[in-house]
Amino acid sequence: MKEHTYQALSFALPLTVYLLTLNALWASDHPDSLLDLQYSLVVNHSAFFPESIASNSIDVSDYMGYYTSALAPGSAILSAPFGALGIALDKRFTLFGYERLFDEAFVALCASTTSLMVYRISRLFWSAHSSFLCSLSFGFGSLAWPYATAFFQHDIAMPFVTTSLYFTLNQKPKIAGILLGVALFVDYTSALFGLPLVWYLSKRKEILQFGLGFLASSSATFIYNYALFGNPVVFPEFYWVGGSRFLLSRFTPLYAPEHLIFLLLSPYRGLFLFSPISAFGLYGIYLMRKAHLERPSTLLLASFLVNILFYSFWGDWNGGLCYGPRFLVESLPFLFVPLSHVLDETNGRLRPLISISYAYSVVIQALGALTSVFSEEGTVYFYQPFEFNLHLLLKGEFTTWWMNSALSLRLNEKMAFAFVLLFSAIAPFIIMNRKLQRRQAVTSPS
Repeated sequence: MKEHTYQALSFALPLTVYLLTLNALWASDHPDSLLDLQYSLVVNHSAFFPESIASNSIDVSDYMGYYTSALAPGSAILSAPFGALGIALDKRFTLFGYERLFDEAFVALCASTTSLMVYRISRLFWSAHSSFLCSLSFGFGSLAWPYATAFFQHDIAMPFVTTSLYFTLNQKPKIAGILLGVALFVDYTSALFGLPLVWYLSKRKEILQFGLGFLASSSATFIYNYALFGNPVVFPEFYWVGGSRFLLSRFTPLYAPEHLIFLLLSPYRGLFLFSPISAFGLYGIYLMRKAHLERPSTLLLASFLVNILFYSFWGDWNGGLCYGPRFLVESLPFLFVPLSHVLDETNGRLRPLISISYAYSVVIQALGALTSVFSEEGTVYFYQPFEFNLHLLLKGEFTTWWMNSALSLRLNEKMAFAFVLLFSAIAPFIIMNRKLQRRQAVTSPS
């Protein structure tokens, strides 16, 4: 295939699957709070909304008797053109109408853009074939898929963070800074990714350009704060009704090592149990260092670590009502990019293991996307995919929007769709991976 074909498929294939699996039934505090804010901005032209709407979610702030979302406003504002169309069709406020569906379509668009950027970053170092397989791995084998079906902020911030790294690698620091500032507007913790990006920029002029770009776009966050509270550095979460207003009180540093292990390896929130294909990214970073790509490999590893280490110190490390480690979603592209190196260099027994890990990862993501990303809570030993979501699937309790509209599908028809979806996501990777293996066998010295 030609270069533009790989790029188009890296975007179009995930987008098609994401749009087919958008959620229509389940909700939680985060998406509800963003819907509340968006509706009020579009209809009432105000970030404040009445208590009757605020009661939908615990993620709201009470400022002198006025209610607003406690979350960063970027998700609700950037998706407003989509949500406004949904509001016009709904003709009233509802949590389960076109507003939610169209906002989820915007999230799917953002996640698909990230898949494309994973391809483009990989392409800076490795072949088009392995970069495309890397993009498929991210698009279908990571938590980007289930979270692309719901109105969470993570998949919206993700393309801005990932593209910021892409422009950093391409020595365009001002654009990189602007994009990271937009990510901050969507998810405040996205600012953490600026630390490894600034480290990578070796020249003072580049760091200054990055800083100016970041300040220019991040000013939207502080202008929003000033417009609501009369103080640019007072954030909505300061008035959060659900807990302490003091940020430092929500950190638990003594438990950070334990939380780090849980976020990587526990059945409840372990990244490598929800997406074992992502573990090969660590091997890819090792191979990058052996190939004298020390600085890019350190940048990718640091971009992943800065996020997971922060949430290891966070008291609410498990993310509440969700599927897998949702806090790690924004940093997943940096763990998947090095997978291209593994695919380019690996021969022998490791390659079939990669295919098996990919297939398993896709099944786990599909269970979350087809049933509910708002999965049941449990202990660190509770494995949501098989102990909760699989039961929903076997009972035919799919949350996909078109199955819960005018269509009335039987259980066997729903299962047939799930099978076709899984086959379509898994088969191309396995076929292309074997093709890449045969190609390497021919070109490698005997």
